[in-house]
Amino acid sequence: MFNALKTELSEVLHLSKDALHIHLGLAIYLAVLLTLARGRRLWLPWVTVLA
Repeated sequence: MFNALKTELSEVLHLSKDALHIHLGLAIYLAVLLTLARGRRLWLPWVTVLA
């Protein structure tokens, strides 16, 4: 299921699967950074991306 979704997204966006993973990881990081990180809690977005 996920492989078919990744293949379809990579074809639509004209990106390789590796580039797709990088962009998705950065998008998750920025979303968590903007919504949850306040002050000293800058480690929380990184833990979310790693999970």
